[in-house]
Amino acid sequence: MSENKGVMIYGEVLEGKLSSITTELLGCGRKLADDLGQELSAVLIGSDVSGFAQEVIAFGADKVYIVDDPLLKDYQADSYVSVLEKIAKQVMPQIILLGQTSIGRDLTPRLAFRLETRRPSSLSSPTHR
Repeated sequence: MSENKGVMIYGEVLEGKLSSITTELLGCGRKLADDLGQELSAVLIGSDVSGFAQEVIAFGADKVYIVDDPLLKDYQADSYVSVLEKIAKQVMPQIILLGQTSIGRDLTPRLAFRLETRRPSSLSSPTHR
């Protein structure tokens, strides 16, 4: 069985530009990837998002996975989570970062369920005395 490796971020493009949360995630992801000695990748999903690949690389990504389709112009939970799931299963990152935005808060639990992730034991609920 192959070991998961690398850090991946989900990048959002809003109103024709890379969102500020995406650049923040790229900065955090770059530091994390460097600390782990691993690669940082980014995923962009939507319509007319291909042009942002160089900007994402300039902000620290080693690789950019782009799914550019007019049918993905507007956020649709089922479509977006399916795309992210497929990419995550192919790339197999150790860590995936999504922003705390309305899209990120919607996608994160859906993606976690599909990838059958579990919370590390060090993050389990505290014991109450």
